[in-house]
Amino acid sequence: MPKGYQKPGFILELQKALYGLRISPLLWQKDFTATLKALGFQSVPHEPCCMIKEEVIIFFYVDDIIIAYKQENADKGGL
Repeated sequence: MPKGYQKPGFILELQKALYGLRISPLLWQKDFTATLKALGFQSVPHEPCCMIKEEVIIFFYVDDIIIAYKQENADKGGL
């Protein structure tokens, strides 16, 4: 319960993942992938943690992210 919360008899449902839960990395990956797809990136076949848009490539593993692009292509990925 949040500090100061006082409502006996009520149960709260958490709507977000907590740091340290086993499911948290998977939920982060799904959310991050959905965000990148909304920005126009596409998944590389058989490599779910690699996304590409024109000449911009994003690799990610849990919360480590690498973005590879040529300087002249920075605007193509929305960077």
